[in-house]
Amino acid sequence: MNVPFRAFALPLLSLVLILPGLADKPSDDPLANFLGKLGYERVPLKRDTRTNLEHPGEGNNLYLDARVDGRKQKWLLDTGFSITCFDRPAGKRYQTLAELGHPIDDPVLGTISDTNFVLIRELQLGPMRLTNQPAQVKDLGNRWSYTEMDAVLGMDLLRRHHAVIDFLGKNLFLRAEEPDEKTAKLFDASLRHSRWIAMPTTESGFCNYVRTSIRAEPLRLLVDSGADFTKLDLAVAKRLGLKPEDTRLTSRGIEDRAAKSFSARVPLMVMPGLAFTNVPVLVSDMTLWQPKGGEPIDGLIGADWLAVYEAVLDCQTGQLYLRPPARPKK
Repeated sequence: MNVPFRAFALPLLSLVLILPGLADKPSDDPLANFLGKLGYERVPLKRDTRTNLEHPGEGNNLYLDARVDGRKQKWLLDTGFSITCFDRPAGKRYQTLAELGHPIDDPVLGTISDTNFVLIRELQLGPMRLTNQPAQVKDLGNRWSYTEMDAVLGMDLLRRHHAVIDFLGKNLFLRAEEPDEKTAKLFDASLRHSRWIAMPTTESGFCNYVRTSIRAEPLRLLVDSGADFTKLDLAVAKRLGLKPEDTRLTSRGIEDRAAKSFSARVPLMVMPGLAFTNVPVLVSDMTLWQPKGGEPIDGLIGADWLAVYEAVLDCQTGQLYLRPPARPKK
């Protein structure tokens, strides 16, 4: 199936204006209502809308308001982060598990007693009150120079609480107990019936990767809602014969890692059950963000693409659902 990438017909630098302009789903959201009947609790997400061309990239990431042991905080939702993490100014008031002499057994992370882990006694996300949640503490640098965030909500917590994320509808759904087989099948069947296409992923470090190919070369893309834009590694882009062009953008990550970004267009990108033509992407040297050991990352599926294709991620199963734009009636 050849699906045109119509949502990105504008020049690349104007992409920063697209996501805030995408209309929010109405309050009577069929997906939210359906998941509510399956026992999921809705946690509303927000998208930073202070977008201007002096700070390109703002407006794409999703965050949520949290209460941490009674204190209000802003948390970034980042599916590219393996482990939930406090920025050091927010996390320094906690004693580490090593200082407490109190290791914990976590269903996702296993036994933890590290010096860079702390324990959140009570974490409130929307209507959900979660107790004894582990989190790392790191120097995240000025990653969020335009929106101050206290922490990153990572894949460990999302898996621990059986999360489903609706990236366009700006909703996070959590469940107290793991869905049984009947509930999981009902959820999957409902999305497929509503034109979502199920995209199998592989897992590494709790994060999800999609297998794709460009010009018949197999690639591995990280599902990364913390990335403003969909991106390819510079070495990969050059190997594929793409022609990166200069931009004013700089890709930034934790600990002040940064690399210049270029723009390029991919003639054809193929995923299981889907094909995309004339795809605009950013291109950056991703050496600083490569995992230690294991397969390298060839690129990222970023927040822009996840919104435009109405992506839904089932963090429990790792299944990613995409819904391509409906074809106009002839």
